[in-house]
Amino acid sequence: MDISNKEQEDEEFESVMLALALDVMLSEERPTYAQRKLHLSPGPEEKGTVGLTKLHLVSGLQEKQIVSSNRHEIHDMMAMLIADGAIPGTDEHFYASQLLLEQKYRDVFSSFKGFSPSVRLGWIKRTWELNNF
Repeated sequence: MDISNKEQEDEEFESVMLALALDVMLSEERPTYAQRKLHLSPGPEEKGTVGLTKLHLVSGLQEKQIVSSNRHEIHDMMAMLIADGAIPGTDEHFYASQLLLEQKYRDVFSSFKGFSPSVRLGWIKRTWELNNF
């Protein structure tokens, strides 16, 4: 992934976070006119649950961002393998689709980007055999 795509994804993520935080703030119950006149504020229990709700919302968004990033990474690697000759239906394509679900295999595979297709396909096959026999 190049820098401009990463920056664009970061900006999109920040704008989504801001929009969702705004939605949460706007959806919270507002005090009535009478409560404002009496200067009533929510109790500590109510304040705590709102804070936790916002924290869970932000945490969930970060998790979605990570999952989305992983999907793009896997998609790019599978596209590279298809270009290398591991077309859908071949053993190498299946092996790669299973191995690349794990981050450790994606990390190693990404180090082979500058090598020939036979090196990448060979690594997929050997790694599959090493882990499944």
